Amino acid sequence: MLHYHRIENTLPQLKQALHGMELTETQDLEILAGDELQSYNGLLVYCTGKDLSDTQFAGIERFVADGKALIGIHNATDTWKNNPQYIQLVGGKFITHPPQLALHIEVVDSHHPITSSLSDFDTWDELYIMETDPSSYHLLLQTTSHENRPLPIAWVKEHGKGRIFYTALGHEPVERDNGGPFNPHFHDLLRRGTLWALG
Repeated sequence: MLHYHRIENTLPQLKQALHGMELTETQDLEILAGDELQSYNGLLVYCTGKDLSDTQFAGIERFVADGKALIGIHNATDTWKNNPQYIQLVGGKFITHPPQLALHIEVVDSHHPITSSLSDFDTWDELYIMETDPSSYHLLLQTTSHENRPLPIAWVKEHGKGRIFYTALGHEPVERDNGGPFNPHFHDLLRRGTLWALG
């Protein structure tokens, strides 16, 4: 995979957010096409820039349809864009983003299990501008763009017996004057979303 968002920087943060869950990291896409994938409960996608074959997508689709979880973080909408079926499954396709900026995240649905006790929060991240079909997912969080229009930040979907959770937040931690590692609200959101997707 081409890690524009470097997994070696991000994986410790993901493990911290998902403490108590066993994570196996791989860059071998062939696992998606074989039976080995079926031994896992969820597939967490955090990569950019690699093509996805029809056979590999079929493995993902079967995995989710059979009742497993698909968790997409940030650049999960900026990968495998050669495969429109994957884009439809995850729920959106990355188009562009302005430079990193302060974002106010608004809870749209405060009754969903993921966001039931989550309050609006502020963070620093890349603002993903995506091509999406809002009728295909249930929106949980949104923000206002630099052009003063609402943009989706997190959503959920169901596919067959499985569940999909995606958040546009999660650009790799970087050294900066106004922040450090991932916002604790992001940790909370990711953990809640992952547990929901896992059922």
